[in-house]
Amino acid sequence: MLSLLAATLMATGQEPVARMMQLLEPDKKPPRLSLYIRESPLDPPKFSPKLFGDPAQRWQFDWISSSFGPDANSPRDPSTGEQQGKLRFRVFSQIKKKGEFDYTVHIARQAIRMWDVLYNKYRIQHNESVNLGIVDYYICWGGQAGGEYVRGEDLLPDNRTVTVSTIYIYDIQSFVKPIEMAREVAHEYGHAVLPAVGGYKEPEYWANGYLGEKMLMRILRDQYAKGIIVGDDVMGATLDQLNWWVKTYVDPLVVRAASNPPSVAQLKDRGKPGVDAYAGLVLYADTIFPARILTRSMLLMGSQNAEDYPEALLLATQEVPKITLNIPAYLKGKPLWIPLGKGKVAQAQILARSGDWAKIQPQAGAVVVTTAK
Repeated sequence: MLSLLAATLMATGQEPVARMMQLLEPDKKPPRLSLYIRESPLDPPKFSPKLFGDPAQRWQFDWISSSFGPDANSPRDPSTGEQQGKLRFRVFSQIKKKGEFDYTVHIARQAIRMWDVLYNKYRIQHNESVNLGIVDYYICWGGQAGGEYVRGEDLLPDNRTVTVSTIYIYDIQSFVKPIEMAREVAHEYGHAVLPAVGGYKEPEYWANGYLGEKMLMRILRDQYAKGIIVGDDVMGATLDQLNWWVKTYVDPLVVRAASNPPSVAQLKDRGKPGVDAYAGLVLYADTIFPARILTRSMLLMGSQNAEDYPEALLLATQEVPKITLNIPAYLKGKPLWIPLGKGKVAQAQILARSGDWAKIQPQAGAVVVTTAK
């Protein structure tokens, strides 16, 4: 799925220092996403923005791969007319490869695939005010297995500092199962890019990582099933593994949210049940509504409190005159709770109401929700 660019960056009389690669598009469409892969150690090395240990010190990183993707404002190549990619991710690592598996390349590939869908389908963007929108992964030899998202300060060569958006993945030697690697990369990216909803005691303070892994793993699974991406774009995971993961960790949360009206008491819970309730409701919205409504609903929350999400979702649906629901196979034939307010629904019977939410029984044909004027 990859092709080398014509130009390979060379060191005089030596092996290649770096190379550029393009991720191919389906149906022979022009490539849009690209990678820069450093084949020799960085000179000078990169040091982590975060301080570790006692005495505190910055860890050294010798390897890098980077990801590039275009947006609407990206310049076009004058010879081909293709948009030129903008730097979106840098992946620094203390170890480049384990056998033939290149950590920096695989993480850079998954990262840019996730960015591509969030930007082009959901219009979710990196914060351009933080280091020009670049998100950095740091792949660490040490530390306790797992990941961490940190917005910190990086020291530049001229001793100035810049605010950076950073993801650390620790104990890289334990990072061996493809499906778990893909989940961890997606989880920490969720912290970096999705709205912060938090205040939880467990499994962690912020819910956007937990939500992000489930939302993004399902997106990647869907892309894989459509032939848009391949295993190397998801850390080597197979489609069967992704199907199992989504069926086990995503679909049950969606079914639970579809089967009950939102509960303020559940959404206020500060443990895992509260995180599940919030993530399930967002994932359910992402399942049945167009992507633009999901994005709008997260923007309309106006707080970091999960209990505010049902009202935000209702407001987002009311901004659209007509919505055709997308009902997946595992929800077909089941009664569904939807935000309706004073709107109307066609091709479905209203069975019950709870505030602005209605329990509907879909009938034959597409279920269409019409907003009350």
